[in-house]
Amino acid sequence: MSDKLKNTVPTWRLLLVVVIFVAPIIIAYWLYMARKDFNFETTNYGEFLQPFIAAETLAPLDGNQQTVNFINNDGIWFLLYLQQGACSDDCRLNLEKLHTTRLALGRNINLLQNIAIVTPDNFASLTAQPPQSVFYAASSSENIQRVLQEHQAAFVLVDPKGNIMMRYASDAQGNGILRDVRKLLQVSSHG
Repeated sequence: MSDKLKNTVPTWRLLLVVVIFVAPIIIAYWLYMARKDFNFETTNYGEFLQPFIAAETLAPLDGNQQTVNFINNDGIWFLLYLQQGACSDDCRLNLEKLHTTRLALGRNINLLQNIAIVTPDNFASLTAQPPQSVFYAASSSENIQRVLQEHQAAFVLVDPKGNIMMRYASDAQGNGILRDVRKLLQVSSHG
């Protein structure tokens, strides 16, 4: 009988093994169910829009440019800027952010298209000294207008499938927008 006791595993060791394997499952389930109670930090600078909202076609302000269709665009992302009212110094700074963000992409410059949505009244004053590589649209679609107004966004990022997926405030740092665009290009296998 004493030989039998020597060959058995102590109960506490068995319980320890069960706890080691079951505890992570219980903790993961609890974290999944309670995820709304936690503020998980992300590394992006803009705010993801959940769910994504479909963008629509934009018409150009001058006759030299083509209409923009956000879908089926060969992996091109779009950074949109909406200017409401007269273009002040902040407006010109934001237009410069559009331009420099695209230039800073280097070899991936062709994967981002900048679009400034302005009123026809402001178009003449903006094109006198336009930042290069900025497309000017007459007005935005209803979905874009809704996103820009509801989320107080000045910039929105549209993915290659035509979804408005991230927003930025007008005081967003250009470096933050650039970092987000670079990350998104990398994970979308285009950059």
